[in-house]
Amino acid sequence: METDYTGVFHETFIFETETEKIKTVNVTFDPANLIVDSITDIETIMNELNIVSTKLFTFGSLCDMQTKKLQDLEDEIERWKADRMNEFQIDDKKYKSEKSKERFLMVQCADEYQEKQQRLSEEKYHLLLLKRAVSALESYGYKLYALKDYALAMARNS
Repeated sequence: METDYTGVFHETFIFETETEKIKTVNVTFDPANLIVDSITDIETIMNELNIVSTKLFTFGSLCDMQTKKLQDLEDEIERWKADRMNEFQIDDKKYKSEKSKERFLMVQCADEYQEKQQRLSEEKYHLLLLKRAVSALESYGYKLYALKDYALAMARNS
């Protein structure tokens, strides 16, 4: 992932969908695009509102897909843990708490455990990036609606 201090990010998301085996989506978000040059030009404001609506739908859909991907990964990790506990015959008599069972797996399957946790961290980070982009677009949309109302009020009073 590429990120710079201005908040621009370029990321490639890989999803498995029902219609396609693997779908790769390249996403770029640049907060510099969330600026209106003319706050009184109603046509520019309306065009920006249309663009924001489309971007909100796109980023919202990506956010939903990423949420599902994250949930699927969490489920996969839980199944993996259950399989390993069964494999090592870990029961409630030996390890009373879930934390002690988790620590056992961390030690016995260190590489596999670390790999799964790394994947989980990356997917959570991707979801946070998408949520931040959606939030910024929503905020920009609210600003645009306020500017539209202001521009219309100014046009009526002129």
